[in-house]
Amino acid sequence: MTKHLFQFLFFLFSFLFFLSYGACKNPAHTSTAEKVGKYGKIQIIAQAKTKPEKNSRTVLPSPVFDKYTYTFIKTGQTAGTELTPDNSGLFTLDIGSYSVEVKAYIGMEGSYSLAASGVSQQFTISPGDNEPVIVPLSAVTQGQGLFSYTVTFPADAWAEIILEQWHGEDDIYLSPSPVAGINGLTEMLELEAGTYLLTVQVNKGVHTAGITEVIYIYPFLTTEYAKDFVDEDFHAPSQTITPDIFLFYWIDEHDSLITTNSNQVTISLDETLAITAQRSGFVVQDWFLNGVSTGQTGETYYFSSSSTGNHTVGLFVVKEGKPYNTNITITVEAAAAVITRSVTVDMYDNIGDGWQGSGAIRINLNGINIANVKVSISNSQNVPVGQKYTNTFTFPAVTGDVVKMYWVAGISQGDNSFIVYYTDTPPIPAFCTDNKGTQRWTGDNALIYKIRGAAPDGLANETDGALLGEFTVN
Repeated sequence: MTKHLFQFLFFLFSFLFFLSYGACKNPAHTSTAEKVGKYGKIQIIAQAKTKPEKNSRTVLPSPVFDKYTYTFIKTGQTAGTELTPDNSGLFTLDIGSYSVEVKAYIGMEGSYSLAASGVSQQFTISPGDNEPVIVPLSAVTQGQGLFSYTVTFPADAWAEIILEQWHGEDDIYLSPSPVAGINGLTEMLELEAGTYLLTVQVNKGVHTAGITEVIYIYPFLTTEYAKDFVDEDFHAPSQTITPDIFLFYWIDEHDSLITTNSNQVTISLDETLAITAQRSGFVVQDWFLNGVSTGQTGETYYFSSSSTGNHTVGLFVVKEGKPYNTNITITVEAAAAVITRSVTVDMYDNIGDGWQGSGAIRINLNGINIANVKVSISNSQNVPVGQKYTNTFTFPAVTGDVVKMYWVAGISQGDNSFIVYYTDTPPIPAFCTDNKGTQRWTGDNALIYKIRGAAPDGLANETDGALLGEFTVN
């Protein structure tokens, strides 16, 4: 009995020893620290090249894919391994250097179609978490895609819509339907992959509006376009070109081609906007005005109008065989009315002996000195006459004029004070009712002012005059 017990305990001990020894060598039981040293995690972000960029005017599809595959190829190897991300969207890989091929598909289980693909730059997996890798996807070039357009306009207008293939000979047959609930046209088309030109011309009585766009169609993707024409977009069909007034340059945010700094600009009646395309590597094909070709191919297009309202100018260019376009809305407004205003300068001397020495105010209108004014030491030259406490000077100016006041230093200038204001809005309360140069006045309605005893800093020894202040007449 004792012998059998001993043998049983011996074999039990041996079994546990080998079990424990084997467990230490089993990779399935590798410690967490050892795992961190051999593996790394990374996120792969597939980014479609066809995604429209901010402010891009050329019409592109918005890619939405239903399935992705990820094939990782380790550096030095030819065969890759297809992997699936975990629930957090991360891949776990051995440390080392890789590239990854991503394929994007449209469809449903059992009938997926390849829509885009791309291969990343080489990247390195280090232990732990790694920076995400972005893989640019390019759409496949064969197959059909969808194009959806919706054009709306006022109830008393009607539209013509033309769609033609770039470098094609025939227009695409369109059969639009009315837009539910409002005045407009809409349609969904299935088109071969490629580039198209969409022209919309809307008529409202004798007035017109329009726009031209470059449309890109990619296989299995939908490109959507919407345009709403409002009353302000319509104008008389003719325009007059006047001499150039200013330049508006536009630069590109889509493949370094063309996009406006602003897609809407406001000018005045009969003002000319010189729109200049300034980029190398592309050729100007045409300028469009309200959806109609102007036949101009120069780098600068001059626009002006003698009637108020909105106009659409489009630029159409080609680079490396691909067309691009942009449109800018130009709002023509009536010029602001020019108003003549009267400006008054009231001057005071606290002692009543006039401004001594060279003390004066120099008035400059639009860069031209028009007067030096002061409280004169001769009582016959002041307003009102017969005293040396006050003097008043009034001059006309129009809207937009720039008025500057310069201080010319004199003697005892701490006695001197003044106020500048529009004659029809005098200061409240009155600046100097007692002809003594009050220090109590608060500056209401003042354009520029100085109270007595407060000479502007740094101006006491100025002989050529120093700027006290300026204002633009409104």
